[in-house]
Amino acid sequence: MEKTTYHFDYSRLDNFFQHHYGPMEIANHLDSIRDRLVALVDHEEGYREAIRNDHTILGELRDILLHLQKAK
Repeated sequence: MEKTTYHFDYSRLDNFFQHHYGPMEIANHLDSIRDRLVALVDHEEGYREAIRNDHTILGELRDILLHLQKAK
């Protein structure tokens, strides 16, 4: 089976990084969001399973942002 390669237009993300926050700042915000979600879920029994996927996705995005390099 052939692996599908995705190509996206990242110009909006580039613009966001140039005019608002850098990747490191966004990664730090994602960490804060993850912490707040975990703290909130700790009090709500029914959300514990649902939050695992959200927590993982936020962590992946944070890791991607932390390893972005400026194009030369």
